[in-house]
Amino acid sequence: MRNEKENRNILFTGAITMAEETIWISLLEMNGLVKINVNTGDVQFVDCFKDEKYDYQLHTQIISYRNKLFFVPWNAENIAVYDIRKGELRNVSGYRFEKKGYFAAGLVNGADLYLVSAVSVQIIRIDMDSEKIVDVYELEHFFEEEPVCLIPPMKINNSIWKISEDKNEAWKFDLQSGKYMKCEHTFCDGKMIAGCRGKDCIWIIGDNNRLYQLSKECRYMAQYDIEPVIRRALQSEKPEWIKCICSEHVLSVIFYDRNCMFKIPLVEGIPVIKEYKYIKFDSAFFPDNYDNLVIMLNNRALMMEDEEEKEVTFHVDHVFFTDMLLKNGNRIKETESYGAGLNRYLENLCGDRADVLPTGAHNGGTAGKRIFDSVKEG
Repeated sequence: MRNEKENRNILFTGAITMAEETIWISLLEMNGLVKINVNTGDVQFVDCFKDEKYDYQLHTQIISYRNKLFFVPWNAENIAVYDIRKGELRNVSGYRFEKKGYFAAGLVNGADLYLVSAVSVQIIRIDMDSEKIVDVYELEHFFEEEPVCLIPPMKINNSIWKISEDKNEAWKFDLQSGKYMKCEHTFCDGKMIAGCRGKDCIWIIGDNNRLYQLSKECRYMAQYDIEPVIRRALQSEKPEWIKCICSEHVLSVIFYDRNCMFKIPLVEGIPVIKEYKYIKFDSAFFPDNYDNLVIMLNNRALMMEDEEEKEVTFHVDHVFFTDMLLKNGNRIKETESYGAGLNRYLENLCGDRADVLPTGAHNGGTAGKRIFDSVKEG
């Protein structure tokens, strides 16, 4: 039986995608790119992102395009690119944000990647072939928002849509003309707490326990009562942090703080609420991924794509930690919540003697002394 230390997942993800039978992760709690072979589960620390002064959640999303990975900046100050064939991590040249990026999404249109600001002030267009910025579109301040997008920007046909969570407003950006227009809607009488693009529509969840179906032009089509779903997850409480992801036959509703999710079947585009499937996890982390659903479960990942599921168990050895240290300038953090930090490194290094740093030992600044004493005694 695996013990608790073996089960802890060090790969908390800030952004994740799968390309060429490989899972690619930008770590949540440190500056680092990791790859996982989906067939063997072997984990490799690839490199640290260049010229970044922050560590926590550098990226929102990873876009795969022709043997390249493009990283949508959140706390990052650069737009990073990883060349899978060459094994080279670099930045889009000639561009650096004066502060943290705070981009809510990266949306692809042919060879163009559009980075959409989380605070609705800017869209950046990148030619992914040349890795150069083509245009920077400045938005009017249509509506003020905090840099947290409960409803991510969506590309629908030749437009990008962003729906305000707490106002009856939205904006639309035409990809051909490069122009914006402000729109109004009245379908929801409360606050919207989640949303996603469907196959031929937009799905919005309101804090009034209603699921709204909109057309591709953001027009009201229908609404459904999902109170049974909300009540089972939260009982009498209000949902705080949820998201939804839609595939062809399933609408998944995820409750972050309750470690649970619901899969609502779609029959000819209509949700069959009574036939929902409730899934509860002992411990789970749901990274943002706008195309597929990935769930991090202790030492494994569960990937759900429509009605298909694939599970990958991670195998982390000492080479991972050695590479992580070398590529991070031989620095390692002691913070207990830090997924790949000092405690986990010692567990791998010392095996049965991993208790040289018991819980809370780092709080008194004694980590170095404990390591020294352990080596001296050994």
